Amino acid sequence: MWRIDRHNAELGVGFACHGTGSWMALPVNEARGFLLKGDDRAGPVRVAEEKHRAILETSGDAIVLANAETGLIVEANDRAGVLFACDASELVGMHQSELHPSEQRDRYRWDFRNARNAGRMLLPDVTIQRRDGTVSSVEITARTIEIDGVLTLVGFYRDISHRKAREYELIAAREAARAASDSKTRFLANMSHELRTPLNAIIGMSELIRSELWGAVGHPKYAEYATDINDSGLHLLDLINDILDFSRVEMGKVTLHDEDIDVTDLLEQSRRTIAGLLEERDLTCVVRVSGSPILTADRRAMRQMLLNLLSNAVKHTPPGGRVTITSDVDGQGGLAIVVEDTGRGIPAERLEWITEPFNVDEEISVTRQGGAGLGLAITKRLVERHGGQISIDSSEGFGTSVRLSFPPGRVSFS
Repeated sequence: MWRIDRHNAELGVGFACHGTGSWMALPVNEARGFLLKGDDRAGPVRVAEEKHRAILETSGDAIVLANAETGLIVEANDRAGVLFACDASELVGMHQSELHPSEQRDRYRWDFRNARNAGRMLLPDVTIQRRDGTVSSVEITARTIEIDGVLTLVGFYRDISHRKAREYELIAAREAARAASDSKTRFLANMSHELRTPLNAIIGMSELIRSELWGAVGHPKYAEYATDINDSGLHLLDLINDILDFSRVEMGKVTLHDEDIDVTDLLEQSRRTIAGLLEERDLTCVVRVSGSPILTADRRAMRQMLLNLLSNAVKHTPPGGRVTITSDVDGQGGLAIVVEDTGRGIPAERLEWITEPFNVDEEISVTRQGGAGLGLAITKRLVERHGGQISIDSSEGFGTSVRLSFPPGRVSFS
């Protein structure tokens, strides 16, 4: 009868094989190939050894087994050898902290002790040092288990260097894009300031010519041309002002001055401001306010947001249509202001990016005087500065509804 026991021999862990009146100690590698016979317990031992080896060698991760008391490595699979640029057998006998750069080893000795005490460890981003001196990033997952009565820390090392490289590339690309965006914003702001001075002169002089303040200009066509120059100059000034407003918001130069605003008065004032446009396009505008809400907000920013939304609604609504401004308090006490029109609506594919800057509707730009595509972008940033958000619901051919939501902390009642 034969049986096999795993034990600690002088030369390391081995197997004692017992027969009739005799026994012999075999090293681990020899014991794994030893022909076991006679004892029914030999089969389970061999199966366990085969499972152990299969797990080590088929794993996609580097696996390192260390004595949980001493920290010395007792076994490593071939993937560990690849990861650390050496033969796996060279890792045996090293302290686990030696797998890391020398200046970081004290930290990893501490991590090892914590893992031993807690029974598990997860280090999502760790630096290791290979035998050739190069370093790499890995993720370590470890657990303590008992193997043949010895508490062992089993560590799984996953190479994340490619993922880290990709993350660095994305961060660099994001920073480059941010720098380019900041440069563009500064350029637009500077350019807009430079353009406003001569443009104001053009507007002023065309107004003088049109009004014939210093005498008749002669042919009536000259007066018409002066009117066209004045109108175009005013439109261009509006575009430049939009760019300046957007630049200030983007660069964080807009300071909000909160005050208590009567929402009903605010909406009525906004409606009166666009009364001329409504009459010109034969549109009706209705204001509906639920209750008497007071909104704590920056008055100038609120007027700008509402006029941006109302201007868009007027542009996109055909003659005979309707623009509705409503305000209501939701179940959580937040305030919603909604501008709704019966215009042509927005195609679904444009809704995702319609609040991005310089998002110009080509049809509007070609057929009528359009804007710079900044109205919704400015509105989005201003409402977010108030802790709120903007949402847009639209169906092509059935109009558009734009909702500005403000948090409960900004809402009260008179």
